[in-house]
Formats: sequence, C-alpha cells, structure tokens
Amino acid sequence: MVMAQTLTSVSHGQGIRATALSQGVNKDTVLAGWMRLGERAPVLWDEIAQGKVRVGAVQGDELHTLIKKRGHHLTELEAQVGEVGGGAVGVDGDGPGA
Repeated sequence: MVMAQTLTSVSHGQGIRATALSQGVNKDTVLAGWMRLGERAPVLWDEIAQGKVRVGAVQGDELHTLIKKRGHHLTELEAQVGEVGGGAVGVDGDGPGA
C-alpha cells in the first residue's frame, strides 16, 4: 500500500525526496518503484490491447469531446450555411451543459 501511495504522490507532482520523507521510505525505494512501473508498462499495455485486463470503472478527469464547433467559433460562412455549434460532452461536472 505504501508503494501505491508513493507512486500516487510523485505522479501528482510531489518531489521524490518529499515523497520518501512523507511515506517514511528511502528515496531509492521511491525510484525503484518507478523503475518497476516503467518496466511493467509495456506488458500491461499489451495485455490491455489483447483484452486480458478487465476494467470495472474508468475515471475520465477533465475529458471533453467536441461534437461541433460552438457558435462563437463559427466562421461567417459556417454561420450562414447553418453549421450551428454548441454540442460538447464533459464528464468532469463543470463542462458545457453541467
């Protein structure tokens, strides 16, 4: 559990030494965890691509997908032909339509 917290702290921008200090581990332990993660990443991506990893939930932080241009981004010609925008999907709760 400490390794998961350590990797999370560093991935959120906390420095390696600060993470080691806050987790009560040596900085070499933090670096070793990142090395193991890096070595395992290609294998994990292969397993995901082959459908061997089941995902129960996905967290899409700040995911926005543009469906059409919004009205204020339309060119004069697009506005004349009726390319009306305004459709966007946001899953973070503060996007358009939230």
